[in-house]
Amino acid sequence: AEAQALLQTAYSAQTVSRQAEDRAENVAVVKAMYGGYFKGVPEENGAPGLGVLLLSTGARYAGQLRGGRYDGAGGLETSDKSRYLGQFSQGEYHGVGRLWMAGGGEYLGR
Repeated sequence: AEAQALLQTAYSAQTVSRQAEDRAENVAVVKAMYGGYFKGVPEENGAPGLGVLLLSTGARYAGQLRGGRYDGAGGLETSDKSRYLGQFSQGEYHGVGRLWMAGGGEYLGR
């Protein structure tokens, strides 16, 4: 049952990530942030932002943002091509998620 709940949370993060990609595609505004670029809908009135953040390191994040950081559900691909789908808090992996490591390993959990 717990494994099913973990998979469901990762799936929800994937859905939010896709929504962020779609939202960013339809928005013309691109803002420089933290040495990278954000395209999407900025946070407003306490609601999280939703879009794609491209960092100068080569990392790419699609999902919810608060205060310019990953916060909420989303997906991150790092410059080494590791991928994470799941929950974030204040720019860090937090909660349930699924990680695919560049070397081929995979982790699902908290």
